[in-house]
Amino acid sequence: MKQLIKKILKEETEDYQMVSKGIDVVVSLVNKEYPFIVGWEKDGDWDESNYFIYINLVVDYRLAKEYYNLPFKFYYERYPSMIDELVSKKEKFAYPTSLLEYEGTSEESYQNFKKIIKSFEDNYELIPDEYKIHYEKENVFGDMTVITKELSINYCIFV
Repeated sequence: MKQLIKKILKEETEDYQMVSKGIDVVVSLVNKEYPFIVGWEKDGDWDESNYFIYINLVVDYRLAKEYYNLPFKFYYERYPSMIDELVSKKEKFAYPTSLLEYEGTSEESYQNFKKIIKSFEDNYELIPDEYKIHYEKENVFGDMTVITKELSINYCIFV
């Protein structure tokens, strides 16, 4: 019995390592278009959701500032130590532009973030299946169907 448990745990660990490597590849591909996205972190337990792998993007706020050519919000300009505190606490933000004085509306900021999400989705589709999480689920007809979990971005964490 102990051998079986060890084997299952080893397989699960290897599976999650493969998935992590796949996400690393996706991030490196997205980084070519959006150089301020420098990494990712797991968000929550991947086994809790039947359909999604939740991650947070790791964003270099200085590179995001350069990329968008925007100043920091006035209070971050005035008190730069606030940014250091947010970084050290790994505060979660909705968008890579959350620290910047975005000239457009919040809807425009959201639309820009949707382009990043689309890039993640498109690149995730390109990686081989062994780098994704799959499981079997019974469908409404009683047949077993293989489900592939999709990649979903929850938040941005600044470094």
